[in-house]
Amino acid sequence: MCRSNGQLRRGWETPLGLARRWFVNGTDAGRWSLFLAAGIALGFLLGGIAGLPSTGRASPLTQEEGWIVSRPAPIGGLREVAITMNPRGSALRVVEQEPPPQDPVERPAAILPVSDSLVVADTPLPEPAAESVVTPPAVDIQADPTSPLPTISFTAPEEKTPTIIPPARPKIAIVIDDLGLSWSAFRAVNRLPGPVTLSFLPYGTEAQAMLDATDPGHDVMLHLPMEPLYKIADAGPNMLRAHEGPVGIAARLADNLGRLEGYRGVNNHTGSRFTANGPAMELVLQELSDRGLFFLDSVTTSKPVAKGLARSKGWSVVERDIFLDSDYPNVSAQSIKAQLAAVERIARRDGEAIAIGHPYDITLETLGPWLLTAPARGFDLVPVSALAPLPHRPAPLVLASLR
Repeated sequence: MCRSNGQLRRGWETPLGLARRWFVNGTDAGRWSLFLAAGIALGFLLGGIAGLPSTGRASPLTQEEGWIVSRPAPIGGLREVAITMNPRGSALRVVEQEPPPQDPVERPAAILPVSDSLVVADTPLPEPAAESVVTPPAVDIQADPTSPLPTISFTAPEEKTPTIIPPARPKIAIVIDDLGLSWSAFRAVNRLPGPVTLSFLPYGTEAQAMLDATDPGHDVMLHLPMEPLYKIADAGPNMLRAHEGPVGIAARLADNLGRLEGYRGVNNHTGSRFTANGPAMELVLQELSDRGLFFLDSVTTSKPVAKGLARSKGWSVVERDIFLDSDYPNVSAQSIKAQLAAVERIARRDGEAIAIGHPYDITLETLGPWLLTAPARGFDLVPVSALAPLPHRPAPLVLASLR
């Protein structure tokens, strides 16, 4: 029937109207058939919903195709289910709408073969990685029966005793001049407890023999004659003269240095005039440096120049600090002891000191006992060569070119 002016026309009657008319006008058997069909449809609908998994999406297809299930990882929250049926009622699709996943990692469900009952097998999640555990340092925990709390004791690290370097002991060098003229004087000096530095005059006829006989515990030098301001005769033969010029000075110097061998340095004999002359001393110090020798300035003038020249040229020069017996007519044991006490004070103040004496009997008699007891008072006796800096040549000055 169809609808026209409030009436129904055949062919356009709705399924609900058709069922109503069938129910009103039909027979009892038809009514029961309608009830049975409705029950079957309702049962099919309810059974399809109940048979779906609680989570995920499902589509019932043919029996041959089976169910294909995609199940995301479980998350909390409510779920909304929408049920739709196509106009023919031949297929049912249930779609579960769920909130956005909070976990970005999905765990797929296993796809099982088609069977009468649907079983979804979940892939197990991987075990969480074990956290690294830092083991605390061990402590000693002991139970104390007299205390409700245990006693915890820690072992302190062993303390190391720092190495203490003792301060350097002051050094003193004793020089005896004017040797090479008398064997008796030489033997007296050579018997002194060492080390002592013996300085030989090059013009002594037996000087080389004495030098060769020197005790190995002592040191030896050449006592070079140089021009004084006064008492020219005291300097001895072949002394260096400042006014002779470079050629004359070089000749006399070579002659004196060649008379002895085996010495390690040179000090001046007299020379109050010569050692105050810069150009003359520069010639001498240059030659000594070329030979690898040091120079001990006896400081017989108030204006010595050797040490100042050495600073700029790199030559090895040291200076005398104390004369033990320069005032020979008035020298005594007391005056020598006073000078030795002055040497000790300088050594303590500066770390080192150099004293010069002569082979006088009173000097040697006073000096011997002092040499024996000086180490006990905290001094190291050394040869002069131990205090002389090594000769060196200063690095050349290099000027950068201007561009």
